[in-house]
Amino acid sequence: MAISQLSTSVLKTILKLTEQRESLLGEITKIETQIEALYAGGAVSAKATRGRGAKTAKASGSKSSGRRGALKEAILAALKASGDKGISVKELSEKLGVKAQNVHVWFSSTGRKLGTIQKLSAGRYRLKA
Repeated sequence: MAISQLSTSVLKTILKLTEQRESLLGEITKIETQIEALYAGGAVSAKATRGRGAKTAKASGSKSSGRRGALKEAILAALKASGDKGISVKELSEKLGVKAQNVHVWFSSTGRKLGTIQKLSAGRYRLKA
């Protein structure tokens, strides 16, 4: 069907379905982050597992959890899983559900202080061997 033949009602339906898909993808990202946190030895709060509100912590662009160090644990777990090839900031931000800018800032501040992270190229990092 050509775009010029789409009616307003069809476009509204497409928009509604796209919004539902984005909401569900946000929930999936949230669940994957919780699973990764558990693999990394972290804990998942009961608050994070309740309900399915449209505005989750992931959807609003904030850290995966309100507890201190949650972003650090999630980033380190993702770096460990990525191995020698490393992972890009874009991939990390999508995987963790945080803004890419926040990941860049984390690497330039907290990540730099750790001394265990190696920058491979612009926006690509790995754990030192």
